[in-house]
Amino acid sequence: MIHKDRQGRKVFGALRKLGVGVEHWSCYRTAGRMHEHDFVEMNIIVSGRGRQRIEDNWYDIERGWLSVIHYDQAHAVIGKGDGLEIVNVYLDPGVFPLPLLTPDLSWVLPIVVPLHPEFRNRQNRVVSFMLADVQTPVTLLRCLERELMTQPPGYCQAIQNYMTLFLMECCRQYVLAHPQDADEGLSSPGLASAGMERVRRYLDSKFSEPLTLGGLAAWAGCNPAHLCRSFKAYTGRSVFGYLKQRRVERAMLLLRSTPDKVLSVAMQSGFADLSHFNRTFRDVIGLSPRAYRDKWRISNGNRRR
Repeated sequence: MIHKDRQGRKVFGALRKLGVGVEHWSCYRTAGRMHEHDFVEMNIIVSGRGRQRIEDNWYDIERGWLSVIHYDQAHAVIGKGDGLEIVNVYLDPGVFPLPLLTPDLSWVLPIVVPLHPEFRNRQNRVVSFMLADVQTPVTLLRCLERELMTQPPGYCQAIQNYMTLFLMECCRQYVLAHPQDADEGLSSPGLASAGMERVRRYLDSKFSEPLTLGGLAAWAGCNPAHLCRSFKAYTGRSVFGYLKQRRVERAMLLLRSTPDKVLSVAMQSGFADLSHFNRTFRDVIGLSPRAYRDKWRISNGNRRR
C-alpha cells in the first residue's frame, strides 16, 4: 500500500531508516485490496468491529485483536458500521535491533515476530490473539508515533525504547493468553494436530537443551518415524529443521545484543560445537556469525548518526 501524504512518507521513511513505522487510523472503513509487504505488520484493534483476511482465511475482529502479518502474506481489513480504530505497526527485523528479553519472555519473541524472511510463518497458523489490556500497548505506540512525527532531539533512541517496551508488552500478553505455553509439563501430548502443536511449543521452550529424536518421541508417546511424519505435516518443517530455526533465531539475538564470544553464543543457543554452529548459521543466514555481528554493528552505528 503506497502512502503519498506527508505522514505516510515519514512513517515509511522511518521504516527504512530505523526498521519501525506506526500509523493510527481513527475510522477505518475501506475494504481495500489484498496487498503484501516485505516486512512484518502488526495490527491492533482499538475499537469497533470488522473482518480481516489473511491469505485465504477470514477472521472476525474487534477491540483487543492483535494480528501479525508475516513477510509477503496477502491481507486486507474491512471495517463495519462506524469503522475501526486501528493501529498498524510496521517492523523490519533486519533493521530494527530486536531486544534480548529476559529468559521468561525470550522464547516468546520469535513466535510473535519472525526474525528473518527464511522464518516466515510456515506453521499452519496465523499469530493472533486477544489483548487483555489494550491501553498499555496503544499508549506506547502513540508515544512512538509522536516521536516519529515530530522527530525531536534523541528521537531515534526514543523510538527504539518505545518499540522495545511494546514488544515486551506483546510477549507478556501472549503468555497471559496462552498460559499452557509457559509450562508444558511432561504429560504425553498425543498425535493429533493439538498434539503436534504441543510438540512445537515444547521445542520452543527447550531448544537450547540437548534433544534427541528418540527422547522427543518418547515424550510424545509415539515412534520416531510417526513423530517425524506428523510434525512435518503440521508445520511444513522437519523436527530438526524447526529446532535449527529456533537455535539460529536465538543466536541472531545474542549476536546483536551482547558482546558474548561466538563460542558462548553457540552454547547458549543449543549448538554442541563451534564448527557446527558456524556452518549452520552460514547456511541459513548467508553470513558467518562474526560477519553477521560486524554487519549489524556497522549498520546500527550508521542509523545512530
